[in-house]
Amino acid sequence: MSNSEVVISDDARISSSNSTGLILTLPSEIILEICGLLLGPELVYFAQTCKILYAFLREPYLWRKLCSQHGVVDPSRYGVKSFFTVYTQLLYPFGPLLGLWANDHPYSGNILQFILWSGSGEENGGILGGVWRFPDPDSHSMEDGLPVFCPGQPVFVNILKIELHEDGQRASISCIRHPEAGFQPHRLTMTVAASSSQGLFLQTHRRSFTHTPFPGRSPPWLDQSARRLPRLIPTHLPPVDQRGMANMFPAIQLPILFSAPVYDTSPASLVLDCDNPTTVCELWHQPRITFDGLLPYPPSYFPIHPVIQRSPTSSPDSSAVEYRLLEGLWLYVDGRHGTQCLYIETQDSDNNFSYLFRAWKITGDAYVPRGEVKWSVTGEVNSQHIYRGAGVVGDRGFLVKRHGEIIVEIQTMDRIRVSWVDQHDIQLCVRYTSSSKPSLQ
Repeated sequence: MSNSEVVISDDARISSSNSTGLILTLPSEIILEICGLLLGPELVYFAQTCKILYAFLREPYLWRKLCSQHGVVDPSRYGVKSFFTVYTQLLYPFGPLLGLWANDHPYSGNILQFILWSGSGEENGGILGGVWRFPDPDSHSMEDGLPVFCPGQPVFVNILKIELHEDGQRASISCIRHPEAGFQPHRLTMTVAASSSQGLFLQTHRRSFTHTPFPGRSPPWLDQSARRLPRLIPTHLPPVDQRGMANMFPAIQLPILFSAPVYDTSPASLVLDCDNPTTVCELWHQPRITFDGLLPYPPSYFPIHPVIQRSPTSSPDSSAVEYRLLEGLWLYVDGRHGTQCLYIETQDSDNNFSYLFRAWKITGDAYVPRGEVKWSVTGEVNSQHIYRGAGVVGDRGFLVKRHGEIIVEIQTMDRIRVSWVDQHDIQLCVRYTSSSKPSLQ
């Protein structure tokens, strides 16, 4: 099966004798006017109903209008001659990828971002996929005698490209990163994996522990709309049970991660698999962790809800605080684990006088993995914007979860200070916004 095989529903493959006969009797100007009211996917389905319509609907202005919605104004920048080809072979099947995705790699997780690139003088444009990497914090301030590090914004490290062939008949997906001498671009298989009941466990010399599921049960950061998945035919990955294999390892080689079926079901996801995998390729999607693993499949990526917003004012308004505007992606430095990504969820009560905040870890570490709630607070709205709550810490492997007291201060709508009372630590959370979009590297 081709990795760019597009899904066309059975309803779209209807006979032209009855369903399109009346439409074809209309004047061409009327047909084009009707088509101009259709959304992109609807127009693609409509063109599939018969050969006559398929040829007729190659009218350039229809596809120019659809491409312009994505910022595409010149198809030659993508290596082809027509807007029809750009939309039907690139934007229609792969446009839903545009945005942010988080994967379920054990403990650390990873963030992948897709952007539409219009190319350069020497290279055709396409859809680029890049992982987020963060610079080391190089400066800090002192607050209450403790160092407070300010997280840097992520850097977009381009690792893959979806581009059109000159014949305009298909798109190809390739690993393109050149991180070391001798690395050659090679084919990448992109798959939409159907919902799965596969889970992860950590086997120790005493017993096995369930690893934090990801994404979990309907977390607020997960974009569950079907339109976020690329229009490829879904694949069902066969279940794998590695419990017997994990029990065979000697104690000196433990702990070790393994996979086995579970009761909960994870939603459909995106899976990327190199046809010629190298250690370099794997590390872009699977950052090193402190445990060996018997992982049967590459990591699964799940779409992040596109909540990237700013408040109308830079500081909270004591008379009418709109805390819901705090929802979205935030960054913070977690000691030796470096910069990590949170999704802050907000919920207000019926009386609008109290608020609940939860900080979900999109990326994590061996002590508090991705998918966990790092901290949560609730309380009456007050003019100081200071709240007490509980944070989560753990041991290596997250075998034991502990809660500690925290104090959360909303300093501005783009800056939150979290003080860990028992840990004697202060963390500064900074909002990730569209204005701080990762730079292309």
